Amino acid sequence: MQNMMELNFLVGKKKFITVLDMLKEYCSLPMEDSSKHLTAFRTNRGQYQWNMLLFGLRNAAATIDDLAIFSDTWEEHLNHLEEVFKRLEHFNFSVNLGKSIQNLQAPTTKKQLRSALGLCNFYRQYIPNFAKFALPLNELTKKKVPNEIPWSKEAENVLKELKTALCGITELQVPDIEKPYYLHTDTFLTAVGCCLGQLDGEDNIYPIAFGIHKKTETQPTNVGNN
Repeated sequence: MQNMMELNFLVGKKKFITVLDMLKEYCSLPMEDSSKHLTAFRTNRGQYQWNMLLFGLRNAAATIDDLAIFSDTWEEHLNHLEEVFKRLEHFNFSVNLGKSIQNLQAPTTKKQLRSALGLCNFYRQYIPNFAKFALPLNELTKKKVPNEIPWSKEAENVLKELKTALCGITELQVPDIEKPYYLHTDTFLTAVGCCLGQLDGEDNIYPIAFGIHKKTETQPTNVGNN
């Protein structure tokens, strides 16, 4: 599989893009007979092993989660969609039609919070100053915080801001290797951020990628920008 950034550049050049979220894709993938014994577990009613792929296996993260169908023309895109749906139906895969960032509920445990932050973190390059944004929520995942997290008004506001940012993600452009790059950096009390950009045909700098790094306790906290 190609690097995710390379895939983003490839997809970004296309005119028509459809993204499908797969439903219960793990439980739709059969285990190879030679690997089933590796999933064995014992109960008071005997020993069992999994016939279908389950969460938690080392290589399970490489399975399908989202599908991006991309094409140069509308007619080509319709043909691509039809072919994808036929294959999904053949292999008994389902598409999640009800998933939405705005439906993300306030987590009650650290496991649920880490899952929500994992979703947001996947899109961090599209959100300026993401680490500064998510800092109050990351603090709730530390060891000193009980598993049943104390959900505050501040945490609720941060979650709303993150959902709004995800739904209104800044449009990133595909880089042109023939053009010069511009790097804008900024430092805050808790993090250092940057934006990589290029000039368009009208001398406007458009963003290609965002990056941010959370400062440690030993790093300086002076504020400035370049």
